[in-house]
Amino acid sequence: YGESIEQFKALKENLLSQTIIKDCVIYLISDHSHMDLGVVKLFADTKDLYCVFLKNNTEHCGPGAARNKGIENSYNKNVLFLDADDAFAHSRVLEGLYEDTLEHEVVSFRCFHEDRIGNKTNYIINRKYLKNLRYENYPFGEDRAFEIKLLALVPE
Repeated sequence: YGESIEQFKALKENLLSQTIIKDCVIYLISDHSHMDLGVVKLFADTKDLYCVFLKNNTEHCGPGAARNKGIENSYNKNVLFLDADDAFAHSRVLEGLYEDTLEHEVVSFRCFHEDRIGNKTNYIINRKYLKNLRYENYPFGEDRAFEIKLLALVPE
């Protein structure tokens, strides 16, 4: 996790505002941080989100290992990674992104970050590209390294 509980509250509310959130599975992957129980309680008390809670075996393993755990345990056709400080600008963003996946196997987008300047690119990725693709466990920059490997696989 590595973020504040307030960021998770904001993420939860943002997800609940999405028009198609009931069709999604949310995987929350722990790095054994001090907030594990608080985050689990926050999301477990929400009947409108289908959440799966996973723990990594290594303490403070970093975002790459957490995302890899999500890849290995999810079963959905498409996978989307969000951090606690990511937010969709309005309630139909996720629906629009899903519609884009009907025509494209990888869809890129940017999340809104209220508290910082600069954005990272997020992706909704068709599972077939994740068969042999994993994040590196770098202290930083693992998103960019993953993005380069992903885009090298996508024919479009």
